[in-house]
Amino acid sequence: MIVLYRLLIMSLLAIVFYPAYSQDDKFKTHEELDREFTENLKALKHSFSFSLHYGRAQMFSSAVSDSISLVNISNYHKQWNLTFEYYPWENTAFQFSSGLQYIPKEKRIDSLSWTPGAGLGGIRAKAHGKGGAVIPVSLGIKKSFLHGLTRPYFSGGLGLSYITVGVGTASVIDGHTNKDINRQSQVTFSWKVGTGIQHRMGKVVRLNLGVDFFGSPRLSPVIGSMDRLSGWYLSAGLNFILNPDRKNH
Repeated sequence: MIVLYRLLIMSLLAIVFYPAYSQDDKFKTHEELDREFTENLKALKHSFSFSLHYGRAQMFSSAVSDSISLVNISNYHKQWNLTFEYYPWENTAFQFSSGLQYIPKEKRIDSLSWTPGAGLGGIRAKAHGKGGAVIPVSLGIKKSFLHGLTRPYFSGGLGLSYITVGVGTASVIDGHTNKDINRQSQVTFSWKVGTGIQHRMGKVVRLNLGVDFFGSPRLSPVIGSMDRLSGWYLSAGLNFILNPDRKNH
């Protein structure tokens, strides 16, 4: 009977103290936890992300046509860009990218006159308007270097660019309105190569600074005063990792 009591007491003591020993075995110092967090923060393998960039697009002077029309795409420089990425390997990502270079709608009165005593029928006016957009879409690859929080990279992609422009004129003579509206659109093959640097600012967000050089074959017919789409795009943006809690191995 005494032996049975002793076994029961030993079993109870083992149950009480085992979790404490187990916790001691698994205990990690603050430095170890901080080091583990930093290493996980650096890892990109198997991550999905999307980036939103904004910057300046500039066409090369050699890409501008000799015959300048009412819309000259090279005069417009604001561009937005949206990119989705997947990292099958630590320093290599597949990219899908789409941009928007917007030519805002513009309406201007060129001349306005009125013949006294003729009422509304004496109004004479001339006006013009314009607008458009360039939308590049591409598939590509990005190769980054180093394994820290800050990584330089090179990238390249192939795709299509959609160009649309519209111009119009209107005149009012003796109460009669005449309109002449001309819209053009074209899809062309395009490519780009780029370089930049990314810095991881936290678990989800990375800062991106980069420059892309883009080009296309000769446009036929000329559209938006451009012989081809050729120039550079300097941008800054934020990259958001969609699955920060993934397993990297």
